[in-house]
Amino acid sequence: MRIRTATWAGALALVMASTVTTTGCFARYMPCGPEGDRPAGLTAEDLTGTYRGHPMGSLTLKGDGTFTVTDWPDFASRNRLADWPDPEIKLLSRKGTWRLAPKRDDVERDITFTFDDGDSHSGYNSPSYDIAGSKDDPRIYDIVGDPDVCDFHTFERDGD
Repeated sequence: MRIRTATWAGALALVMASTVTTTGCFARYMPCGPEGDRPAGLTAEDLTGTYRGHPMGSLTLKGDGTFTVTDWPDFASRNRLADWPDPEIKLLSRKGTWRLAPKRDDVERDITFTFDDGDSHSGYNSPSYDIAGSKDDPRIYDIVGDPDVCDFHTFERDGD
């Protein structure tokens, strides 16, 4: 009986180890990595202005902590950018509030958006993005879909 139990336990351990190491399910998996470090000393005031989304969308961050977006992709309807333009991706126009996190860490992203109307975005009401670039020219970005593909939804300051 002990030999049978040990055999089953060993087989189960081997299957679990194989699954974890081949699927990457044992840790946060992000081979793309960040687009860059958050600019040192970045403040909410540095971020105010209008940004153009790539490949789609427009974002305006106001100094009072509010924002407006047009053509913001709802990736819950189609979680990838590879085939853009894709008629299955719904584009949203919304207003809400935004908050810059005190610093980047493994738990909290750099900037969080909360929609006023309570409508969800990608299955949640407060999407969050990271920030790279410089204080004068910040880039707001997020990885969309499969991290092996490295599709980024990026907002860059509008130079117009």
